[in-house]
This record gives sequence, C-alpha cells and structure tokens, in this order.
Amino acid sequence: MRLPDPLHRLAARQSGLLTAEQCRAAGVTREEVRHALRSARWETPRRGVYQTRPGRNDWLAGATAAVLACGEPAALGFFSAARLIGLDDGWARRRPEPFHVCIPESRRIATPDGVRLHRVTDYASRVQLGAWPARSTVPDTVLDLASVSDLDGAVGWVARALQKELTTSELVLECLDRRGKHRHAADLRELLDESGIESPAELRFARDVAAAHGLPPGRRQVADGRRGWRVVDVRYDEQLLLVEIDGRVGHGGWTAQRRDAGRDIRAAGGGWTTLRPGWTDVRIRPCEFGADLYASLAVRGWRGRPHGCRRPTCAVRTALRSGS
Repeated sequence: MRLPDPLHRLAARQSGLLTAEQCRAAGVTREEVRHALRSARWETPRRGVYQTRPGRNDWLAGATAAVLACGEPAALGFFSAARLIGLDDGWARRRPEPFHVCIPESRRIATPDGVRLHRVTDYASRVQLGAWPARSTVPDTVLDLASVSDLDGAVGWVARALQKELTTSELVLECLDRRGKHRHAADLRELLDESGIESPAELRFARDVAAAHGLPPGRRQVADGRRGWRVVDVRYDEQLLLVEIDGRVGHGGWTAQRRDAGRDIRAAGGGWTTLRPGWTDVRIRPCEFGADLYASLAVRGWRGRPHGCRRPTCAVRTALRSGS
C-alpha cells in the first residue's frame, strides 16, 4: 500500500509508526489497514498503533509507540525522558520498562501495557515544544527525577544535567519556582544559589562540619597570590592543610580540573595538602567529612578533641569511640 505523501512523512518522523486515527484522517480505509497487517507489511506493536516498517523494535520506536498509544496530549517523562535527552549516562537504559509517559492531570485514559502514567499539573509548560517524540523539558525532567530520589540522588541528577550543559542553574531554579512544591526544594535552591561572596557550601562547612563537631574553623577566604593560589576557602596554617570547598554543581570541566590540579601541585611543593569536598560532602555527609577532616588534622599535629553532633549515627563520634 502506498501511503499518501503527508502520511508517509508523518510515519518517517514517528519511527515508522502511525495511529489508527492518523490513518483514518489521511483517508486510509480499515480494509487497507487490515490488508497491510495480514500481508505482514505492517505490524501492531500496540493497540491502535501500526508499525509501517516491520522489524523495527528499537527503544526509540518503543517509546514513540508508548506516547502514541496514550493519545494526545502525552509526552515521555522521568526516566524515559532522561534517556531520550542523554541525561541518564546509560543508567536508565539498564532499567526495565515501563516507559514513563506524562499526561495532563485532567486526562483520564486506560493505562497501556508497559507504560507508567504520570498525571501532571501545568502540562503545557512542562513539555519541550517542537520535539518528537514529545518529552518533558530538561529542567522538568531533572526535577521529576529529583522528586523520586533521595537528596544524594537528586543532587546527582542536577549535577549531571549541568555538567552535560543540557540546562542551566537559572532554568532549573525558574522551573522550581514555577512548581511551588518539591520535596527537595530548599536544598536544591541552596545548591543552585551561587550568589554572594561565600557560597552556601562554605557556610555548610563552617556550621555543619567544623562547628557542629568541635573542629577548628581555620582561616577563611585567605588570598595568597605568591604561590599561584587565588583565594583559599579554609586554611590551617599549623597543619599545612587547605580545604577548597567546591559548592558549584556541574561547572567543572577539563579546564577547571586542570586549574585545580595545578594549584594542588603548587601547594604540595610547599608542603601543603589540599582537601576538596563537594556540596554533597558538606550538606549530605557532614559527619563523614568531619571524621576525615579530624583524621587529616590529627595526623598533622592537631591535639584538639572534637565531639559528635546531634545525629545519632555521627561518624565523628564513631571515630572517637574507635580511637581513630
């Protein structure tokens, strides 16, 4: 069967797929469809969805079929959108189906087999215009994935999207403001806020790592251009220990890594050791990093005595009990 040109172009755009409704609208009769199916020229991967290129069963075709089976409007979201936009780094590819499809909150449809439906508010603002198959925007995909992750996982999704330059901190924050509610809203706003002289991560270090565990605060924001350093976040002069707190998410790259490595090498030439905690270390695992900092200070001669914080599983308290 020769398809009308507009329908042929539509099938090419849709991974070879057409819906029964699209066929009817283009003037293809039911008998023509039945003949194409009986002759194995077409296949039916889903009810009401036809594959005009038999044998094509790759992931993209399957995802497109899932969207088409849900009718309009519908769009890939969550883990399926992550794979489609290159956010998953192969992780979502190892997840078994279902395909994740978002529809407006007001729609009521029967859930197709192998599909996980997500009814969302403000559907129109969440979908990337002009993209096919339809999918949620990158910031919305990031926040959707963050909403079903613990805080560590949420930070990972945000960091990955920024590192890949798929979105920006500003766009994620705008999306977060538009939504109003999110389980990690406060933490993500703190994470993405890069305003001010001192970053939120530096403040977390001072409060949740050092002060909370009785560790010395060190000298903060010390400039020393003589040795090729710019501004050191925290400096322990007697122990020759530097702490560079990287609270930026997703802004590292080869150039930044080489710059930091060069600073560390130059500092090491003067006998200094550099610790580089990230936002997750000072926000999510402050006790663990506190125990590591204590060990680094103690081995370099610090004779103070830290203490555990209010957390019942504080790693600093555990280190003190074990005598390390």
